[in-house]
Amino acid sequence: MKATGAARSPSSKHEDRHNRAGLDAARESPGPPCLAPQAIGLNLRATAEPGEPSTVARVGRLRDACGIVADGQMPAGADLLEQVAALKHDLGKYVAWTSANLDDAVWEGSPEMSSDAPGDPLTQLIAALRADLLETHKHGDRSETAWDLWRAYAATLPSPLEPELEAVAKAVAELERVGPALVAGDRQTIARERANIRAAQQTIRAQLRDLHRRLLRGSTPARGR
Repeated sequence: MKATGAARSPSSKHEDRHNRAGLDAARESPGPPCLAPQAIGLNLRATAEPGEPSTVARVGRLRDACGIVADGQMPAGADLLEQVAALKHDLGKYVAWTSANLDDAVWEGSPEMSSDAPGDPLTQLIAALRADLLETHKHGDRSETAWDLWRAYAATLPSPLEPELEAVAKAVAELERVGPALVAGDRQTIARERANIRAAQQTIRAQLRDLHRRLLRGSTPARGR
């Protein structure tokens, strides 16, 4: 069972000292961002100030700076390991940033369909999932969903995708499928889909973690798994 306690506020993302340090280092790095590990690893993520471009725009700038061609192939100077490290931080970390702290009873208990009181478990879950999935990346008064963030990164990844990234793509699609229900506050749909949502979040985190470790070891994937 997960430890209980107050869920972390999504606004705490903007107090991530590690990310701020990485952004400062990225700004000082010479040359195009594809040649700066700090820029690849952190500059695409979360602490965007008001008026700064969205993740999609920033990834587009990265593509331009690195000379990425239309089919998504990366040049030799752009390291897949750095891309995966960034994706692991940006998506893998924040896709369950708030909801991962909720007690198992919130995910597995019998939901009360007629209550929308702030202390109601299903109400808590919907609020947490809205923060994690609909506002995965916040910049000023704008926000990007988990699936928009994934698509921005996916546009820069080598093709075909690594097996772990294929699994991430499927899990993100599963989350996007319930996006309209989260927007609408559809309690019945969220209650019915809770287990699938949680499994998709865990898949994203696990697959990005495993891929990052594999790339660090320099091993090749077992295709067809």
